[in-house]
Amino acid sequence: DAAFAKKHPNTVTVEEADRLLDGMLPCRFDERLFAAYNRSGDGWLVLVMNNDGVEHDGFSPDRFRPDAAVRSEIRFSSPGTAVKKLAGNGTLHTDGTAANITLNGGDWLLLTIN
Repeated sequence: DAAFAKKHPNTVTVEEADRLLDGMLPCRFDERLFAAYNRSGDGWLVLVMNNDGVEHDGFSPDRFRPDAAVRSEIRFSSPGTAVKKLAGNGTLHTDGTAANITLNGGDWLLLTIN
């Protein structure tokens, strides 16, 4: 609303934040996944996690729901970007022109992006 915008002139809309992030980050993923980005000397380290589908009650081992799997295209900011899996139990699929990841519930991947 106009009163809020006047009081807080530095706010941005969700659409503006999305556009800004597209220009700042090396890649984006499906919104159901959580990603943490860290610049490294020669590119980026990106941790991607699927926090959905993990049932925890504190008394028994965690249960992972198979219906929580997410397959996501890696949407790179720059064409020709290289991606490599460093660690994790998720799967990275590349075919030279596109890259996708598959993360079951509770899975994670640590990627390098150059």
